[in-house]
Amino acid sequence: MVELLRGIYFNVPGRAEAVRLMYALAGVALEDMTVPSKEEWLSDIKPRMTASGELPFSQLPQFVLGLVPSDDLRAYEGQMVVAELASIQDLMYYVFRGYIKETEEPSLVSSRMIGLSYVDRMVAKEHGPFFAGDTPTYVDCIAVAILSTLVKRGFIKLSDFPALEELHTAFTALPAIQAYMTRDEVDEME
Repeated sequence: MVELLRGIYFNVPGRAEAVRLMYALAGVALEDMTVPSKEEWLSDIKPRMTASGELPFSQLPQFVLGLVPSDDLRAYEGQMVVAELASIQDLMYYVFRGYIKETEEPSLVSSRMIGLSYVDRMVAKEHGPFFAGDTPTYVDCIAVAILSTLVKRGFIKLSDFPALEELHTAFTALPAIQAYMTRDEVDEME
């Protein structure tokens, strides 16, 4: 049995959004706390961060929730997809914040879009709307969280990646995800 867990993160989707989606999908209650102010962040929360410098939210286990693909090869491929999506998300963050200029580093941005095409092909090879077929997994949670941010920020058009668009549509149509997305505290993911 999974106990009520508390997640602490900034008042943005960010890296915590995938974890929030995992808990919503699994039907497990999560106390979602946001960092209320810069002062509280510096005085209370930052000193309690993990050794890796992450907020505790990012360390909640997908294994306990049963969201890992049952096929070992697909589970391994899921790790590859998550790593690729995370690197794309990081690059887009650097572009969004102005640390990297698309005009100055077009090959870097282009290589990430090639990576997204690779992820689209990985998703397309399975028979079903989700990464591991007919059952959503943590890979889908992470993919939808990252894709939603990339679309919202104008970095990609989901229609350019048909398998990812199908995954996104199927995932956001799940009743548990619909319920999560319509909560008052949550910004739209579209």
